Amino acid sequence: MASILKVDKIRGTGLDSDTITFDGSGNITIPKNITFSGTVSGGAGYKLLGRSTWSSGVSVVAFTDIIDSTVTNIMIKGSVRYTDGQNSITLMYLTTSGGSTAGTGGSGLAVYQGEWYNRAASATVNGDVRNGNFQYLRIPDNTNMYGGTIHTFTIEINDVRAGRTQGTTNLSGTPKHYGGLFHHQAQSTDASDWSGGNGWFKMVNANNDLATITGVRFNPSNSNYQAGEIAVYGLATS
Repeated sequence: MASILKVDKIRGTGLDSDTITFDGSGNITIPKNITFSGTVSGGAGYKLLGRSTWSSGVSVVAFTDIIDSTVTNIMIKGSVRYTDGQNSITLMYLTTSGGSTAGTGGSGLAVYQGEWYNRAASATVNGDVRNGNFQYLRIPDNTNMYGGTIHTFTIEINDVRAGRTQGTTNLSGTPKHYGGLFHHQAQSTDASDWSGGNGWFKMVNANNDLATITGVRFNPSNSNYQAGEIAVYGLATS
């Protein structure tokens, strides 16, 4: 039989005259919103690392030094509105300690990415690629989104803090790399309806000497984000 514990007051504050229910299987029901003032621990899994919301123009949204040694992979959820009349896409950078963006060249990053996408009024699937171009991920790769549109996206990055190396294949050396997937949706400038796409990417540090990645940064390719929200979640090992 499930046991029920009635609590009139905990340490003199909160939950007055509410009931905490234990169902006998380790589940606890508290019929009231709770604000935690301490650190909740006791298991691995995705946790919120950082969240930013805004309602007026910003040119950069940065999450500095949020990825610690317990985090392996991250997942990003974004919803941004571009400046009216200013067609744009979103650029994502990896950052090192203090918020410095990873540079280009052998000691920085070269970004490889591929994308396939279509629109609601056409079943035709299109694609674009980047072969080591730029130091940042482009979402979408090669199609501007209308100014004023709301652009939603999800990005997942594996081995984000320390990167991953591999043995020599048909590529020379043992480059450090950061791989991931993304998908997004908005109204693109090549159609009057709605478009969406999915893609993959690999960010490669050819000299295998890039400093530890501790954050991410976002900005529109043109003008500002007028409103939006971006949240970063980390897969913690402890």
